Amino acid sequence: MLGEGDLASARAAAEEALCDAALVERWSGSGWSTVGTFACAAVPKRTVTDDGAGQLIGVTLWSFRFSRGADVRPNDRLRHAERTYVVSETDAGRTDALLLVAQATRNV
Repeated sequence: MLGEGDLASARAAAEEALCDAALVERWSGSGWSTVGTFACAAVPKRTVTDDGAGQLIGVTLWSFRFSRGADVRPNDRLRHAERTYVVSETDAGRTDALLLVAQATRNV
């Protein structure tokens, strides 16, 4: 088991890899409110590829990685790389997590 100092060092190293950013918005009952912009890394989780050529033609699920302190919740909207995504779930609350992981689908 990692001690607190080792865990903090591992988290800091993981956060250095967050080379992008996403604007987080939350529904307030009367419209979308900006929560903030947080460093992130977006990784395709489930893909659909072309028959035989292997060309990526669509991504159905994305995994966004944020620092543990980022305020990202299910149903939030993420604006990243000129696209909009909707968060379906996060792994918030894990005490051993290096980063906050949010699963999201592209909002069409």
